[in-house]
Amino acid sequence: MKPCNQTQRVMAFHDGELTIEEARTMQLHVADCPACQAELTALQTLSTAVRELPRPVLSGLQFTELLQGMRQNEERAEWHLAWRLTMAAALIVVVSLLGLNTSTTTAADSAPAWELTMAWADAGRQSDAVEYQTANWIVAGLSAPPATENQP
Repeated sequence: MKPCNQTQRVMAFHDGELTIEEARTMQLHVADCPACQAELTALQTLSTAVRELPRPVLSGLQFTELLQGMRQNEERAEWHLAWRLTMAAALIVVVSLLGLNTSTTTAADSAPAWELTMAWADAGRQSDAVEYQTANWIVAGLSAPPATENQP
């Protein structure tokens, strides 16, 4: 039997969740598709078996305990939602403050590239020519204004 991409919709067809037009189309499809026929038969068998199960009977105490448990779950869910929203708001505030702090510093406020390179070289570090050139290249790249999209 070949798989069919419509087998997911068979459950909606079985449960009566499709529009009239969709149900007609699905009915015609199921008549010609062995995979969907098998899926529909399995769903019908399962529904029949569930309907034949004895229904549970709850005593007054069991019913009260069930309701209390449901209320506690609702309260817990509300608390978790409030906690998550509070944490999200705090995170937004922190990120915004960090963004404001970094956006006030411009390239004009920082030291020139040659000054930073000289300070690095004068810091008592025994550097060779390659490290010195690499430092110059990094500092110059960091000091350059950001490239725009139109520049090659």
